[in-house]
Amino acid sequence: MTHENRVVRLFFLGSLPATLLAMGLLWTGDPSPRVQWTATILIVCWWLGFGFAIREHVMRPLQTLSNLIAALAEGDFSIRARSARPEDALGLALLEVNQLTETLREQRLGAVEATALLRTVMGEIDVAILAFDDDDRLRLINNAGARLVGAPIDRLLGRHARSLGVAECLEGETPRVMDVTLDGGRWELRRGEFRQEGRQHRLVVLSDLSRTLREEERQAWQRLVRVLSHEINNSLAPISSLSQALRTQLDRDPRPEDWDDDLAKGLDVIGARAQALIRFMQSYARLARLPPPRLEPLDVGAWIQRAVDLETRLAIVIEPGPPISIDADSDQLDQLMINILSNAVDAALETGGGVRVSWEVRDGELDVRVIDDGPGLVETANLFVPFYTTKRRGTGIGLVLSRAVAEAHGGVISLENREGERGCLARLRLPLTSETVMGTRTPLPSTIRSVNVRNALVLLGLVSTLSQPLLGQVPRQDSPLIASALADLRDNNEWTLDQQAEICAIPAPPFGEAKRGIALRDRFRALGLQRVRTDRVGNVIGERPGKVGGRRVALTAHLDTVFPDSTEIHITRDGGAIAGPGAGDDCRGLAVVLAVAKTLAQHPIETNATIVFVGTVGEEGPGDLRGVRHLFDAKSAGELSAFVSVDGAGLGLTSRGVGSHRYRVTFQGPGGHSFGAFGMPSPIHALGRAIAGFADIVVPATPKTTFNVGIIEGGTSVNSIAMAAAMDVDMRSESQEALDRLDRSFRMVVQRALEAERARWPDSDVPLVVDIREIGKRPASAPPNTAPIIRMAVSAAESLGFVPVPGASSTDSNYPLSLGIPAVTIDGGGSGSGAHSLSERYDDGNDGWKGPQWALLLILGLAGTAR
Repeated sequence: MTHENRVVRLFFLGSLPATLLAMGLLWTGDPSPRVQWTATILIVCWWLGFGFAIREHVMRPLQTLSNLIAALAEGDFSIRARSARPEDALGLALLEVNQLTETLREQRLGAVEATALLRTVMGEIDVAILAFDDDDRLRLINNAGARLVGAPIDRLLGRHARSLGVAECLEGETPRVMDVTLDGGRWELRRGEFRQEGRQHRLVVLSDLSRTLREEERQAWQRLVRVLSHEINNSLAPISSLSQALRTQLDRDPRPEDWDDDLAKGLDVIGARAQALIRFMQSYARLARLPPPRLEPLDVGAWIQRAVDLETRLAIVIEPGPPISIDADSDQLDQLMINILSNAVDAALETGGGVRVSWEVRDGELDVRVIDDGPGLVETANLFVPFYTTKRRGTGIGLVLSRAVAEAHGGVISLENREGERGCLARLRLPLTSETVMGTRTPLPSTIRSVNVRNALVLLGLVSTLSQPLLGQVPRQDSPLIASALADLRDNNEWTLDQQAEICAIPAPPFGEAKRGIALRDRFRALGLQRVRTDRVGNVIGERPGKVGGRRVALTAHLDTVFPDSTEIHITRDGGAIAGPGAGDDCRGLAVVLAVAKTLAQHPIETNATIVFVGTVGEEGPGDLRGVRHLFDAKSAGELSAFVSVDGAGLGLTSRGVGSHRYRVTFQGPGGHSFGAFGMPSPIHALGRAIAGFADIVVPATPKTTFNVGIIEGGTSVNSIAMAAAMDVDMRSESQEALDRLDRSFRMVVQRALEAERARWPDSDVPLVVDIREIGKRPASAPPNTAPIIRMAVSAAESLGFVPVPGASSTDSNYPLSLGIPAVTIDGGGSGSGAHSLSERYDDGNDGWKGPQWALLLILGLAGTAR
């Protein structure tokens, strides 16, 4: 029963006794029947009228309240209630509702104004702002973000982060500096969280650092040019003046009597200035080739004592600090400390003062101080500018090199005048933890400074590169050591085949290479390689140190196969024939790497460069080169100057990297019954349009460019409109430019297919969307056949009696080639068949040992054999 009916019932029940009494008196009294009926009708009408009037009086205010609350719920704040007054309870309730409506109206107006202000600010601010819901779909974006993604805002909202190319922004640490692939620029990423409409959202803010970096680079160039002009003119001016004076005397007839003395003095000056320029270039080359630090425990007290002992011009006072050890490169820190102490002693000798060294631990850092009593600094702004110097025979490189060493260790170096006293204070602060030493907390300014210095010195680096070739020569086989090593590879070929069969019996499915990696790591250690380790993604690394400098070259093979974890691995061997999954690709490559490492361990062949032996993960399709990417991106193998991969059987040479772009394209809609829901867009029909358009793309024959739809999926039954349909697309080319053009055409085809399927059913409001998710990307690169590493690979092969023809394929070498690092992939010898099948087979033949011999000669040529 409703509230108003209950009120009416209570009225009737309450007034019923009085009404019945009145009726009883009326009908039991003396009035005539006419009066009785008239009075009865009046009483009943009065009674019913008042009852329903009370119902209306109760119902109307409640309906008013209901309408007001409903309007508030709908966001309409324009309605007000009448009879709102504080004198009675109902009027007071209506008054409160009116006041609530006014408050909500003001708040709504404020929210609208704030939202309008926020949208204006977001539209004008030069920072990309994107907000994603808990399904990683875009819910908010400003104009800067739309420009970054490259599409209008109305076409971006609701799309998945992967399809926008910004999925990496939702992962990893923040804040951080990252390279955004959408425009190739450098951006600072910041990320936060907020809730809206009860759902968790993530806010992504991207700030463009390119302008800042360009401005910093411009200023670095200006400072560098100013200093270079000063230093070069110091040498060229006297050379030019003397050459003109000598030319004048040469033209005189007769020549002066002291002509011989003038000529000798002039040539001495020219020679001295030429030597100064040579020192200048050597100092730059020293800075440009600074290798990454090799971290080992270093006793601080012994390190400082060692540097002090080398300075014999002045007795340096050591004020010992706490006994402590840090993880650092002792060679680099020795050079740093020698430079600081040398500068301090130079200054102290001018005034007859002294030099003191001390250290302490403060705020989790090692704080080393070098104090001198010299004259102090004059131009502090130019201290760390390359080549700036006030010393007569200085190069201006010592402090720059010292700062580079400090920053490579995650530390900071500073040089300043002492407060209230004569002299300078040099401070070196180094982190105590290996995490910080590795540079994970290096602040952005240091990164920017190092980038600026590197970019600013590229021009001078060309001179250094020309004067010092990167690659060596193939070692001569008439050398007794080389001839003995090659003979051992031939004579111990059985050992190589044993390793190949044993490794192949260990499963190494995609993303499951750990067991095979452990076996390779144990073999590296048994062969005496140094610093054997497994990095974060699973690459197995071992080193054979070189004798000169910090150059490093890599010899690698990949651990993974294409076979899933459920594959039963059964390996058979009959003499030189090995059969089973992965027998050639790439168990042969791993065996070759081990054979080269074993041979070098048994022969005293010294190399200039360090040889880094690596078993990589993720080379096959789904791995997307994750192992070699990490090898270079994280520098887990150090700075490599050349890269050789051994992959598969045969005696072929891969010099060009075939790039590939792979995507999973998914069209999605609500789906429905094929008859009852007919008239809505269909994901399968849209997929068909996309496949047809993709198949019609014209690609160049040279450079060879290909495409393929390898997998299609979708649908649940013949009489259902599918909810989703997907295809896996593979695009390849030897040219990155051609591959990028094909990629753009592919995306246009997919978008047109989506729009065409929507346009086919104009009366349908059913949504149809598409998601393009990257499942693999390998860079393409095509160095000329005249590249030094290719000539060296061919030369090494010719010395063994065969001539490989450089070809193109997709291997681990793709990635270093895309970075400009010399790289090739060679076969491991023998012959193979059935690659990527369960019946894969390797046959060593009569000269399978030529594969390891080729790898040995090539890697020795790249590393350079010490004389």
